[in-house]
Amino acid sequence: MDQINLEHRRALERANASVAAVAGRAASDPRRPIYHLTAPAYWINDPNGPVHFDGETHLFFQHNPFASQWGKMCWGHAVSRDLVHWEHLPIALAPGPRSYDKDGIFSGCCVVHDGIPTILYTGVSPECQCIATSQD
Repeated sequence: MDQINLEHRRALERANASVAAVAGRAASDPRRPIYHLTAPAYWINDPNGPVHFDGETHLFFQHNPFASQWGKMCWGHAVSRDLVHWEHLPIALAPGPRSYDKDGIFSGCCVVHDGIPTILYTGVSPECQCIATSQD
């Protein structure tokens, strides 16, 4: 694995670990919505890229996995079979340290192209369009 991919994987691991560390406390908040998708912890904004794939609806959203306010955006990821009950999956996208999206993952969409989930999103500094695909 090359150095840039390794750095990106570590960025995803740090983001997921940050959310996991406080998700239990967030889940026990009596003011937490029941039938509205929320992040497992911390800040959520701008649902992006709802897509139906293999019998499930995947929803991505801007997410700061490190604090309860706006910050360096990642994309959270949740999946549902009925649009009421949601399962949170690991963070889908995190800024790569030496990448076009190094200052945040912003608005975009997800499509299924030739059977492959494909995310198109905006990177910043400089503003550019980015693409990510998944085999899993």
